Parts: sequence; structure tokens; C-alpha cells
Amino acid sequence: METAFSLGDKLRHLRSERNISQRDLARLAGLSPNSISLIERDETSPSVATLQSLATALNIRMSYFFEEEAPA
Repeated sequence: METAFSLGDKLRHLRSERNISQRDLARLAGLSPNSISLIERDETSPSVATLQSLATALNIRMSYFFEEEAPA
């Protein structure tokens, strides 16, 4: 069964793995904490510029957000 792609889930998982709060990530990426929350809940779709800011703040490639998970 195929699961739906969720950029918000990927962002939340990565942020949690690195033990970074939404507020800290927002500060690092130059975004509001509310924006991080909306993205993680998939209530808004981030712009390319926002994704680049998040990727830079997390020290990852922007393409990470679009990579498929390897089957467990």
C-alpha cells in the first residue's frame, strides 16, 4: 500500500532527530514559529525559497524533502 507524501512529516522527523524546537528552527531559517507549525501539519505548502531556508538551517540538500523513503 502506498502512503501519501508528507513534506511536513519529513520536516518534523528531521527536526526531532536533531532535537531542535520549532522556535529554534524558525529562528535559524528566518521564519516564524507559526510557519514551521503550519508546514509540519501540512496546512500550507512552503515556497521554494522557504524550503531552501529550511534546508540551509538544517544543513541538508533541498532535495531531501522530495526523496522517497526506502522500504523498511
